Amino acid sequence: MLSRAGAKVPAELEGCLSFQRMDLNARLLFPDAHFDHVVNISVLQVTVDPLFTLGEFWRVLKPGGTLLLLHVPRPDSHRLPLREIIRHRIGNLEAKSVSKIALIVLKSWAERTNHARYWTLEELGQMLEKSQLEVIRADHGPPIIMIAERPIAVHLT
Repeated sequence: MLSRAGAKVPAELEGCLSFQRMDLNARLLFPDAHFDHVVNISVLQVTVDPLFTLGEFWRVLKPGGTLLLLHVPRPDSHRLPLREIIRHRIGNLEAKSVSKIALIVLKSWAERTNHARYWTLEELGQMLEKSQLEVIRADHGPPIIMIAERPIAVHLT
């Protein structure tokens, strides 16, 4: 996925983006206040401790930096038998390949065996606030899209 993402970067943005494999369940290998922006797309739900991961995002963001969080809520199809979900998802593929079908099977199985967690917009907002990130925009989706900011100054109450 990282090489695919890198290959899609327009030439004018090549020096602005970084794609690296990293364990989101451990301290990120970046210094404090290093990034202007962090993008997290459908990954937080499979971390061991989402609040720890959000805390790491806060740590590596510069004050005033933003986190873009995209979260797909639990699909209604989760009520269906696993075979039907897989059949439906494969049927929606434009181009079928062994690797795409394998990913669908693996993702469907992981979702069904509770390796992925799902939150509401409100629950995600509470998690971001606990991580000292301020929600500046939220879209109910689906998918849920939230933009949060590491405050420039700490608010005293």
